[in-house]
Amino acid sequence: GQGRAARHDGGAAAHRDPQKAPLLETIDTYSRRYLTRPYGPAYAIRTGRTQVMLEVPAWLLHDLASDPAHLRLLQEIGFESVMFIPLTARGATLGALSLAIGDRSRRFQQADVVFAEELARRAALAIDNARLFSAEQQARRATEHAAEQIRRLQSVTAALSEALTPEQVARVIVDQGIRALNARAGTVTLMRDGVDLEIIGAFGYPESLVSQWRRFPIASATPIGEAVRTGALVLVESPEQRDEHYPSLRDES
Repeated sequence: GQGRAARHDGGAAAHRDPQKAPLLETIDTYSRRYLTRPYGPAYAIRTGRTQVMLEVPAWLLHDLASDPAHLRLLQEIGFESVMFIPLTARGATLGALSLAIGDRSRRFQQADVVFAEELARRAALAIDNARLFSAEQQARRATEHAAEQIRRLQSVTAALSEALTPEQVARVIVDQGIRALNARAGTVTLMRDGVDLEIIGAFGYPESLVSQWRRFPIASATPIGEAVRTGALVLVESPEQRDEHYPSLRDES
């Protein structure tokens, strides 16, 4: 039927009456609780067989409901006759198609089941093809990205062959690294006298900040100091993580 559709975890829900479509969105928050039930979408997915309830028994809604509020939602939507059909393609079950009638004067007929199963078969094939296409696109993008990285490395190698000082090397590495990783800023730091670190190349940072940190102890509580001391990658994924592990940098941009 026509009405709003709600996206959720790779699926969709819709109601013929647009006024009731939001109720389905709310009910969907309970859907994961259905996965262990011996009926409904979980049954269709586990067994690969269609399940039809020409008349929904009174106990079903009570059994499905997680709490009184959930039960009221189910009763307001109205389920008089339901069917659950597995979505199967290439021997794999991808999910389930659930259909319900809320009109007391009508029930699903055998012809409805045959039509729904054909609809589910075509839907599963379309979903499977879409997934294959998406996987192919991702693989293509990954290949293109790898090729671009190789081209950048070749460019870096060519530029490094013309760098005659550590500062020139730092400039090449920072510039090329920022472009390759789409970064905002970068530095190259060298160890001095075994106790200090000195920034010999920087890009994207205010000059005042670079001057402040031009030279600092290896023992400092900084990501660079930690990387040099441990010889391991240090990944700081957020400002909050930075502030937690390196409080001295809390006021730095």
